[in-house]
Amino acid sequence: MASRKRAAGVHHVRMAAAQRAPSPGAPDDASAVRAAGLRWTPQRQLILQTLREAGGRHMTAEEVWRAVSEQYATLNRSTVYRVLETLTGIGLVRQTRLGGDTAQFELEGSDPHHHLVCVRCRRVVEISAEDVAPLAERVRERHGYHVGATVLTVEGVCADCWTAPPTPG
Repeated sequence: MASRKRAAGVHHVRMAAAQRAPSPGAPDDASAVRAAGLRWTPQRQLILQTLREAGGRHMTAEEVWRAVSEQYATLNRSTVYRVLETLTGIGLVRQTRLGGDTAQFELEGSDPHHHLVCVRCRRVVEISAEDVAPLAERVRERHGYHVGATVLTVEGVCADCWTAPPTPG
């Protein structure tokens, strides 16, 4: 059963995985939003479309707002933050913190993956869940812990930054 709460006039819904809407690639995001008891608004539609058009690239709320405001000039920045929070709550959008304090967003339903984050240039590289599977197996063998969902962010220095000459400073 979905639990509902109201905060600052915004209706949020958390749903169990089995109740979640179809994957964001599905043609009917409107049905998914309505199934969560929410209205299908132009703002929600445009934000989902913007994330879809990002082609899997993670976007900050600020980047989403800038992209959306090109088409919807009167859209308030705080509305974008609220819509992203709502879409995350109903399982259409995934929020990730990739090193640092800034949340990044992508459509939910993409292939399971993890992230490598360069501490110098902040570039993000996705790695497949298969690359992490041996680690999960080792954890099970050594600790008897059966790993379920994982979110792994590995920070380091990318090849470009590693070979780049040091910057004076």
